Amino acid sequence: MNIEALTVQEETFFLNHIRGVSLSASAKAAGMSPTRGKELLGRPGMDKLREYFRNQMIQGIRFDIDVATSMYLEAHRKAFNATEEIKATDSLAKLHMLGGFAPVQVIVREQETKEAEGRDITPPKTTKALERMDEVALMRLADMDGLNSLDPVADDDDTGSGTQDGDEPSAEPQWELVDD
Repeated sequence: MNIEALTVQEETFFLNHIRGVSLSASAKAAGMSPTRGKELLGRPGMDKLREYFRNQMIQGIRFDIDVATSMYLEAHRKAFNATEEIKATDSLAKLHMLGGFAPVQVIVREQETKEAEGRDITPPKTTKALERMDEVALMRLADMDGLNSLDPVADDDDTGSGTQDGDEPSAEPQWELVDD
């Protein structure tokens, strides 16, 4: 990098600052004023230096399955009793997805299953949940499955079925709900 060399004081300030310490606290720890620290950050090339050190810090905190395995093996080796050994072994098995610790692939929500099977859905517990339900779920909740609309439909085969034992046929048509 083509960056002018930093003094020990500037380096201390810079490293503290990129680790997340505030500008004024970093300057105080390095023994400089916050305005001087701000000037230091404004120098040309400081962005490149900041990016370089951040990448170095990220490389230092890599944690993968090999590191976890070695930590569990060390815990197993240092176990005081059989219970601690068993816990370390179980944790290793979970880490490597061995035995009965393989992840379950099927996650089914009870509500979706009931709706897919056409069973009654459970009523919502709050008014907000009721307000968020879609029209289909509300119709199913009202036990009106299959209804596309609530418009009344006249019965086509009504041939005076409204009469009883010689009474006059009613002038009002008989209404019933029909599935489309």
